[in-house]
Amino acid sequence: MEPYTRYNLDVTDKRFFNWCVEAGLIEASPIARVKLIKPERPVHPATSLAEVNNILSMAEGTVSVVIAVGAFTGLRLGEICALKPGDVDLDASVIHVRAGKTAAAVREVPIHPRLADILHDYNGFKGEYLFNAQASNRFPEGNHHLNPRCVNVDFKRLAKQVGITVGRKNMGVTFHSLRRHFKTASLNAGVPLPLVDRWLGHSNKNDINFHYFRPTQAEEAQWMSAIDFGNTSTP
Repeated sequence: MEPYTRYNLDVTDKRFFNWCVEAGLIEASPIARVKLIKPERPVHPATSLAEVNNILSMAEGTVSVVIAVGAFTGLRLGEICALKPGDVDLDASVIHVRAGKTAAAVREVPIHPRLADILHDYNGFKGEYLFNAQASNRFPEGNHHLNPRCVNVDFKRLAKQVGITVGRKNMGVTFHSLRRHFKTASLNAGVPLPLVDRWLGHSNKNDINFHYFRPTQAEEAQWMSAIDFGNTSTP
């Protein structure tokens, strides 16, 4: 386990025991005197556009589309696997990302022109989820969402085939590297940081920009189109 992950778990333990004290379940926290030192967070790599294109050139079927969505929207893998056909509005060119059960938990991410071409050609808009796993004994209709771990394994296999170092322990790429790729490409294209963070689901409600920065849907689409992701003919 990475030191930073261990640190986050220790912080959670401290908060839990403090809650137990406040709730009257225990008299004192057994780790109250334990001092936590926040370790330096490791800097993991982002995939480049050239690497994304190389990986996509090797990918096929549903996995190819999933990787494209990750690279050109910055969505988390779990969010992608949870997408349903109704969440993708190709007419309005927007993806509705439902991070929770309430309407307030929904955010909208514009669809880049390159991704729009890929989604228009995708014929998997069947079943309960946008990306359905293959049929199994438990789900004979195949109407079950993809397993994020399996997708990450497929992604690393493809990346390795094109000569890219993979795996967190090796400071290589994982599916999450596509999220870093998206943010890097967006900022390089001049997209305002508050808007990029909103697309990524990183918006902080305590940040004044969350309340004051309100681009229209058309303006967001313009910013998304300005990002250099190439097109479907990109090798």
